[in-house]
Amino acid sequence: DGNIGDVKIWNSELSAGDAAAEYAAEPFTRVVELTSDRITALLDYIDFPSDLRTISTGDGSMQATAISTVDGALAEMENAAIVEHGWLWANSAGKVVFQDRWERGEADLDITFGVGANFPFRHAVTAHDLESVTNQWTATRKDVPDQATAPTAQIAANETSIELHGRRSDSVTADFETDAAAADVAAARLAETDESRNLITEFEVLPYADDALIPLMMALDLSDRVRVTMPPQGQGPKP
Repeated sequence: DGNIGDVKIWNSELSAGDAAAEYAAEPFTRVVELTSDRITALLDYIDFPSDLRTISTGDGSMQATAISTVDGALAEMENAAIVEHGWLWANSAGKVVFQDRWERGEADLDITFGVGANFPFRHAVTAHDLESVTNQWTATRKDVPDQATAPTAQIAANETSIELHGRRSDSVTADFETDAAAADVAAARLAETDESRNLITEFEVLPYADDALIPLMMALDLSDRVRVTMPPQGQGPKP
């Protein structure tokens, strides 16, 4: 018992092997849809287990497309993450995780390193790096056949940051459904990169300093954030 997913009629006799080869060569077509729907459909296409997925509901929309290979499916999933300005990765449990633009980076794990009652750490290296600054982003919708209008580059810039640090630009081109969607992603990327930040470039913990620390560290995933309190430079142990 089961359901028939696809039917094709040939006007000549084919072997089972020939029919299977033709079926495999058929492109997997998708209409305009949300980024999360595109990723879910592509995971179905490659028969990825449903219990190994954590897919958030996306906000961005993808253009219609056709996929013909597993590699093409992976590239299209990565493209969906770009359109969403979200995150797509496989975690330590083997799950494919997709976070939308609003969920990305919002998850704080209940763990703080620092002095006093917090978990201890061995050392941390910080940097105030201007190379992390991008104060002008250009996002462009891919030009595909039969579009009603040609794509227009969407630019988001922080003029104050440009005046302080000089113009530092970057760009992204993806299957945004509309120019407005491209503008949203340009603005979102600008908000994350338009000012220099004090970054922790190296961080070493003491996993056996507290029995409660090990399960917390093992639970960390790619988008989780932890808090680190450090004393101001030259002012002793006060946080």
